[in-house]
Amino acid sequence: PASAPAGGACDPLLRRGAEMIERRRQTDATPPLRMWGEPAASSYQLRSGSYMTTSIKRPSGPSLFELFACEVYACDVPEDRYNVINRPDHWLHQRKRGEDGFVFVLNVIIPSAANLIMLAYFREPSPGAVTKGDSAAARLFCAWCDGTDAFRNERFKLIPRVAKGPLLIRRGVGAKPVLLGKRITVLYHRQPGAFEVDIDVSSDRFADRITRMVRDAMASSVCLDLAVTLEGREAAELPEAILGAVRCDHLDFAACNHRLPPAASLKAAATLKVLTAQL
Repeated sequence: PASAPAGGACDPLLRRGAEMIERRRQTDATPPLRMWGEPAASSYQLRSGSYMTTSIKRPSGPSLFELFACEVYACDVPEDRYNVINRPDHWLHQRKRGEDGFVFVLNVIIPSAANLIMLAYFREPSPGAVTKGDSAAARLFCAWCDGTDAFRNERFKLIPRVAKGPLLIRRGVGAKPVLLGKRITVLYHRQPGAFEVDIDVSSDRFADRITRMVRDAMASSVCLDLAVTLEGREAAELPEAILGAVRCDHLDFAACNHRLPPAASLKAAATLKVLTAQL
């Protein structure tokens, strides 16, 4: 696999590589720092404040959330690919009160025999910056979190972009915003102070095929950016802003995956511990 990252200090699409992220969270499942980073929000054209009357798009302002962690897991049990933040052993439960503020988690379920998932974690720039913010994008995000799954599916957009890769993959992935909930299965999970979105790529035949192609070529020749935003449909919801963005830069899924223990075994162990304490 290629070891040299496709991005760099002079890459206009990249805000910062993982090594430049302050207070980043690293675990056994974190890929090498050269393999991930945060694209620049300003490199995406989104609906402007006047879009409803002019149809003009402009570069996004600063993203609502900032990337601070990335993990790749191989799950023994397929069901464990979903709702990761509510596992009893997840490190989010160990945070100090108020640490990192509200956390938004993007969970990409990658078609594979190993049941791979890639998680990108985004935090508020400062506690309350989004959840108590007064920008149109912040208000829409809070309403979206509190809304129904139908409302969430209507507004959640993924913007894929191949920063570097073969022409066939660039054409297959494209670069247009996609309302994912209208095409594939998207699941939503909450816990106090955090929100997870699960993107089940395998639920759509075309998306499954393209993702497998990207997965197999990623280590040798692909640098992929994924950004998410919420679609504004009236003046009070504009301008749009990037929620968060993550770059996978020649990420080697074959080498970078950490085994995720079955959640059922953790629950059984916890139950046994309680029963033993009662004896």
